[in-house]
Parts: sequence; structure tokens; C-alpha cells
Amino acid sequence: QSTNTIQIGSPDVVRIFKGANIREYSYDASMEDFASSGQELDEWVFQKLEEFLNEDNQDQDAIRFRQNLRKPGSILFLHLLGVDTAGHAFRPGTERYTQALKFVDAGVKKVYDRMEAFFGHDNRTSYIFTADHGMTSRGSHGDGDPECTRTPFVVWGAGVRHQGDGDYNIIDDGSMERSSEEEYVNEKWGLNHLNRKDIRQADLAPL
Repeated sequence: QSTNTIQIGSPDVVRIFKGANIREYSYDASMEDFASSGQELDEWVFQKLEEFLNEDNQDQDAIRFRQNLRKPGSILFLHLLGVDTAGHAFRPGTERYTQALKFVDAGVKKVYDRMEAFFGHDNRTSYIFTADHGMTSRGSHGDGDPECTRTPFVVWGAGVRHQGDGDYNIIDDGSMERSSEEEYVNEKWGLNHLNRKDIRQADLAPL
């Protein structure tokens, strides 16, 4: 139902989606180095967004970007490859990997604040934060290991019912088998105090 989509990120990803109303902005593929922290990739994405949102920027691409973003039903897609790159290079749990996580965490907060300011805090923007896969402690992914298939799906903003504190942490509608997986997620993610709804990756794909 979207009318306009703007994508910023890896050329390997943003160029997958094609259409008359889809516009893409990507860094050069030569920047992708899976032996590095990948932070410069995410920094490029964040800086490109800030550059385009700056009203003082009268470059034609920037003006067109802001005009398209203000159209009703617009989607802004930011692809952040840095954490994946750091995971392959240094493995999850290491200091370099943690630094990559913190950089993205701070960057997403800035993006949220910047977008809210851009739209005048009109409370009409929805946000989705997710990932296409997880990663094992060895820095690999692609198999059926829960460490690879377990991913976050965080939604907030306009049209999203607030999920506050609750007496239980799983919203169980019977669609998924309950197992020791719950105990692992509760222990590692520290979400016991919040209600949570588990969904299958296959059900997420159409979104």
C-alpha cells in the first residue's frame, strides 16, 4: 500500500527492490570489507540521511528526497550492514562487535529523533527495527541453528499499541510450540518484564 519508497544502504540489498516509485542510494561496493568492523558502512548511511534531511541542502537530489519523503504512504528503508560485517570479522561477544552494536544503537536513536523533528512531531510515523538473520558465536549464519534464526522485530510509533509491563512475557496464541527456547531468550535478552509475541520469519517476510 506504499506510494513511495526510499532506500539507503548496501548496493547488494537496496538494488534487489525495483519499481517506478522506488529510489535507491548506496555506497560503492568496494567499501564492503568483511575483515573490518563495518562501522564506516553504517556511518555512510546515517550521514547520507542527515545530508538529505538538512533543509539547507539545496542539491537537487536532496530536495527530491525531502519531497518524496513527505508524500503520504512513504517508506524509508535503511540497510545497516556494519554489525553483520563485525560479526564475521571479529565474532559476536567481542569488544569490536559490541562497539558495532553500540554505534548502531546510538545511530538509530538519532534517526528516530531526526525523523520526528522532520515531520514536526506529528505522531504519524511508524518504525520497524529488524534483522534478516542472527549469528553463531563462530561468526557464521545460514543454517537452522536458533542463533541464526532468532532475530528481533521491534515496532513502535503510529498505529502501534504500546506493550507495557505485564505479568507474563509470552503472548501465546497457540501458533508456535513452547520450548526451552523461551528460557534461553528470557535469560539472554532480559525481556522477562515485558510482554512479547513470537512470530515466524516466514510470516514476517510479506511485511
